[in-house]
Amino acid sequence: MTNFKKRKTIFWLVLLAEIGAVLFFISYFILDIKKIGIWEWVLFSGGFFGLLPFLTEKFIFKCDWRKNIFGEKFFKNKIILPFILIVLSGGISWVFLYFLDNKNLLKEFSFIKASSWILGTIFLVVFLDLFILPIIIFFREIFFRGWVFFRTKEMFGPLIAVFFQAVAYLIYEIILNWGKGSFSFGVFVFCWGIFLGILTLFFKTPWVSFFVYWGYQMAVDSFFLYKISKMI
Repeated sequence: MTNFKKRKTIFWLVLLAEIGAVLFFISYFILDIKKIGIWEWVLFSGGFFGLLPFLTEKFIFKCDWRKNIFGEKFFKNKIILPFILIVLSGGISWVFLYFLDNKNLLKEFSFIKASSWILGTIFLVVFLDLFILPIIIFFREIFFRGWVFFRTKEMFGPLIAVFFQAVAYLIYEIILNWGKGSFSFGVFVFCWGIFLGILTLFFKTPWVSFFVYWGYQMAVDSFFLYKISKMI
């Protein structure tokens, strides 16, 4: 076996082992983590989705962890772009949800879920959406659309990378929502993962998918908060 094949095999095995480890701990401890609270959920996301890729790149592969997790530099000369992505993603999502609600079709899209803290006060929801939600999304994105994507892309090419990270993300969401999901939920999550993967492929960084995801989720939360306020 050539050195390249050995290196490729090692990358593949470590990648699968780390994804398996994340899914294992989620499946066994997710209920306990959810019961503990929001801050523990942040620590969980950071520990598994942020720390594992960093340790692997730094101490096992001994490679440039910044490039293999974050891709190309994003913020240089692009200060305004994050705000554009958030507003554009959030605006389109909000208009789409409003259209569905106006046509009484929102129940058909029950797989679109607000954050778990949506039933809190408006100030709590705004605070968590602005300061806690981006942390959770950030760690997920640098894991699936960052490390998983770039490592798979290096070994197997861009198309497989887009597909594989979406499948890994789908498995994660299925375990996370075990017993509460549906077939339509799975299709939505997979397509959402493919879309975010394509963004990462095009822009060569998970930062774009992060801001798009953040804008989308804030739009969902604000829309359902708006719906709740109308019922009071």
